[in-house]
Amino acid sequence: MRRAGILLLVGAGWATIGLLQVVAQRPTFGGTNGPSQALTVGYYGVRFSFDGTVRPDPTFDFDGPVAGISYARPNFFAALAFGEQRTEGEDRRLLDVNLMLWGEVEPFVFEEGSRVRFFVPVALHSGFRRVSRPGTDDGLLDAFEFSVIGLGGGVGFRLAGPRVVLEARALPAVGLALRSFGDTTGLSTFVDTDVQVHLARLAGRFGLTAGAGYRRQTWNAGGSGFLANDFFDYRGSQQFFRIGANW
Repeated sequence: MRRAGILLLVGAGWATIGLLQVVAQRPTFGGTNGPSQALTVGYYGVRFSFDGTVRPDPTFDFDGPVAGISYARPNFFAALAFGEQRTEGEDRRLLDVNLMLWGEVEPFVFEEGSRVRFFVPVALHSGFRRVSRPGTDDGLLDAFEFSVIGLGGGVGFRLAGPRVVLEARALPAVGLALRSFGDTTGLSTFVDTDVQVHLARLAGRFGLTAGAGYRRQTWNAGGSGFLANDFFDYRGSQQFFRIGANW
């Protein structure tokens, strides 16, 4: 499994180089006059729960809102979310980081000058999630802490006007889940959907970007040593709403 992880990382590196070349060829969201990047803040409703057969102690369930910040440019998206859940005897702290880079394959081409595009995003995804119990040491059983690197492909749509761009995508992916400490390794699958609207040049070079999305993800981490095979098996979902500036 470790050898497979190394091969996946090497392959992801080559994919990143190729996708960066695609990104460099598309400097704006909607065309030569559209915004080229956006920075937004948002609300994330997170549900994260144990998904095994025998419920262990402790678990790292999390259910509640968190705050986030995200950055987007053509074919690239990065987001960070952080929050705490405070309930009697069950306090949890969540940190979530996601990066996605994709190239676009057009299965058919509209006539030249068309504002509508349908495409297949082929994506490289990297993510990190940590759910911990505040006030505990960073021991083997004190936190859920996994990094994921994966690949996926889906469907996308873009409608670009002179000052308004609407884009949407839905993308399933599968990846390798690696525990930050210990030797637990497994798989993660997810489906990510996202819709963004960019209004350009509302105040000089600055415009408004708003977006919403949904993600559903599983972590099937396997077992290690004395741990049960499903100790770190979890499933989660999140709905998010974002608003910010583009330029």
